[in-house]
Amino acid sequence: MSRSGIPAKATRLKGRKRMRILQSMLTALVSAPTRIGVLSWLQDKGIDDTPEGLAGAVLSATGEVSSLVYAARLLDRIEGMDEAQLEALVDHLAATYDLDTAALTRAANAYGEDPDARGLAGIASLAEPRWVELFRRLNATDGGTVRLVRLRRRILAMERGNAAAARLDGGLKSLLRMWFNPGFLILQPIDWSTPANILEKIIAYEAVHAISSWDDLRARLAPEDRRCFAFFHPSMPEEPLIFVEVALTADIPRAIEPVLQIDREAMPAHEAGTAVFYSISNCQAGLAGISFGNFLIKRVAQELKQ
Repeated sequence: MSRSGIPAKATRLKGRKRMRILQSMLTALVSAPTRIGVLSWLQDKGIDDTPEGLAGAVLSATGEVSSLVYAARLLDRIEGMDEAQLEALVDHLAATYDLDTAALTRAANAYGEDPDARGLAGIASLAEPRWVELFRRLNATDGGTVRLVRLRRRILAMERGNAAAARLDGGLKSLLRMWFNPGFLILQPIDWSTPANILEKIIAYEAVHAISSWDDLRARLAPEDRRCFAFFHPSMPEEPLIFVEVALTADIPRAIEPVLQIDREAMPAHEAGTAVFYSISNCQAGLAGISFGNFLIKRVAQELKQ
């Protein structure tokens, strides 16, 4: 029993419900401004509808609504491309919207002679390739964040031997690192009551100790001496970013087999003296190089202490 007289299990369930409500609110807050992207009827019928033309339309659009419409259309086209077509587009973006090095040099020289805030702002603007702004505008569309994560996964696959892909990946990775700042992430317990579509992804993404069946998954989530936690982002509420599995035990186990055993007698959680973090899995290949693991383990350790 808790101090208030409410059973501890009921208190935990209420806490999870509040967390899911908060997650839904954050998701709505993030996605609401971008839903205007569905107004495709606003698209200029005379626009060049090739991917290259749409990229130019996104960057040259003077209105936010038209920019979102073109950006959503460009993402649709990108997702329909094969790898050769995507590589050609990447080469085009890197060549067409790269730095204006001559203008940047002039701005830097002028700033060196007369440093002021305006000159510094000009350097900052010129020091960023225009394709970085293209990614920002793509992100503003409905579902843009998860679509860019998937796009980066494809760019990473072509990066070796492709200098243009490597340059675009560097810029996109920096943006994703800001957008997936740990302060934006939501820690969510994963248990046997979690929606099936997310449980299926836990099975698919497990990278350390494969989950062989639903019975195997249940053995890792349902008993009171087992825990699982995942990070989610408000823009990707049904896509776990990373998750960790924890076994509550009396002592440090000497082998992994007893931890993974399906048919066993669960130990009352309050008798546990050790928390074994026996598996941690990254879920999104498009977020490679953006670290969540240490932050997740620290958050979960604090959660278990409480």
